[in-house]
Amino acid sequence: DLSRRLPAGKSGDEFDRLALSLNSLLDRIETLNSGVRDISNNVAHDLKTPLARLQARTENALAGKKDAKYLKATLQSNLQETEALIRTFNAILTISKLESGSVLANRDIIELDPILSDVVELMEPAAEAQSVALVFVANQPVALAVNRELIAQAVLNLIENALNHAGPDNQKIEVALTLATNNKIAISVTDEGVGIPKHLRKTAMERFMRLDVSRSSSGTGLGLSLVKAIAEAHGGWLELSDNEPGLKAVIYLPKPGT
Repeated sequence: DLSRRLPAGKSGDEFDRLALSLNSLLDRIETLNSGVRDISNNVAHDLKTPLARLQARTENALAGKKDAKYLKATLQSNLQETEALIRTFNAILTISKLESGSVLANRDIIELDPILSDVVELMEPAAEAQSVALVFVANQPVALAVNRELIAQAVLNLIENALNHAGPDNQKIEVALTLATNNKIAISVTDEGVGIPKHLRKTAMERFMRLDVSRSSSGTGLGLSLVKAIAEAHGGWLELSDNEPGLKAVIYLPKPGT
């Protein structure tokens, strides 16, 4: 019964410390078991529809005589669907590796400013296409031992999330690098869209979780969960809050020596 816990007193002796450690272990096991059940259900739901589309298009292309133009269009659609499925599986594998601690061997002390600046520059065309101003602000240079590719992926995911889900009222997305007062480095992405209600923010960071309960919108529901896994793998965390209006997503990372 994973819901049971060992009693722990307030004396702080070795028995209390052991009980607290075991309870923490049981909490983690219970969370992982629950996550496995949820992920299995969501994977089956999210992958069934694109696979059914692939099958239907392929069967239709094979039925009767079709011209070359139609067959080429079908192959292009199938290729796009396949690439989306591969991205989904890659995200799942990356999250699993991060949680197991097996992908952070290559960490170097590097400046964060150029990483964020490069990601913003990469995403500027997509922002301009939606008439959104994408701005990068850094109050001072910050160097940290990080995996460059993972940090870039996390910021990219946050910007994509803002572009995809911030709503029609979104006018500006700001990426900021600051030194927080709690001995943490803060990388924030803020938008001016519809935001996420407070009671749904924790849910939004879970795997395959979407605010669109009908699951009819595009996306896999893995973007924020991947950012959360990257932050935690670096000893930090992801925090969602109200930007008044819009959403403020902040990756907090520990400063060197803390």
